Amino acid sequence: MTTVEAREILERLERKSSLNEEEEFELIEALRYMIENTGESKYSEWLGGIYYDKRMFDLALKYYELAEAQGSIWAWNGLGYIWYYGRTGAVDYEKAFRYFSKVKDYDGDEIDEFTRIEASFKIADMYKNGFYVEKSEDKYVEIIEDLYKQINDSDAFLPIAEVYTRLASIRVKQGKVEEAIDLYFDARNDLVFRLKYNRFFGD
Repeated sequence: MTTVEAREILERLERKSSLNEEEEFELIEALRYMIENTGESKYSEWLGGIYYDKRMFDLALKYYELAEAQGSIWAWNGLGYIWYYGRTGAVDYEKAFRYFSKVKDYDGDEIDEFTRIEASFKIADMYKNGFYVEKSEDKYVEIIEDLYKQINDSDAFLPIAEVYTRLASIRVKQGKVEEAIDLYFDARNDLVFRLKYNRFFGD
């Protein structure tokens, strides 16, 4: 295989919505070739994401860490999730908080709004549960309320369901049941829409 051939494979298969077993093997081999021969972080990120989706978390961790070492900022969120959920067998909330904070606080356009919000509500969850940081319901509510404002002020594709379900739970505690119900309905509609296009795994 050559660099030109590997790029052609990646360009051809990137456009496909689903891959058969042979195409998936071809894609992974092309990515491995580019990782070994170019040192560009985007190929390590891509392969880390493939292995994460396949639930091969040891390999996802390997390639996300390689991508970070190559200068990637996109690997941070993946690494945050790996350590938050203990995908490789060990939970490390300190590492998770550090990676999610890097995403949340990154000052640049390279990280999109969806990813930044995603990292932010994971940090909020850590304050709610006292994972690594001191438990603080006030900090949790503050972050979620801020994220809700950001989503309402934007027309971009954002993690509405994740933020709205958290805010709905807050509204119930505040005695604002009607508002909570509306938020749950909006969250449901968002998930229905998203599942049509991407059957992501999770709760």
